[in-house]
Amino acid sequence: MDKEDIKIKKDQLTTKIFWLSFQTIFIFGVPAFLGLYLGKTADSFFRTGKIITLITIVFTFILSWAIVIFKYRKIKKQLSELKMHE
Repeated sequence: MDKEDIKIKKDQLTTKIFWLSFQTIFIFGVPAFLGLYLGKTADSFFRTGKIITLITIVFTFILSWAIVIFKYRKIKKQLSELKMHE
């Protein structure tokens, strides 16, 4: 890899990091609303109070963090590969 290729790849990764910040809003928001809706629906159907809602919210929160960590590690790996080529 020459310096121009490395610069192009760095710019691409910078763009990926920028978009990851926006994706994070959706990664947390959409599952949270779905978990809330499904939890409330299941709670009213099974008459369990707010137990199922709480479980689905906690599950979607953990799932969202797992997705963000996975995406972050992928970008971090790509950045470290670029630093090795410098």
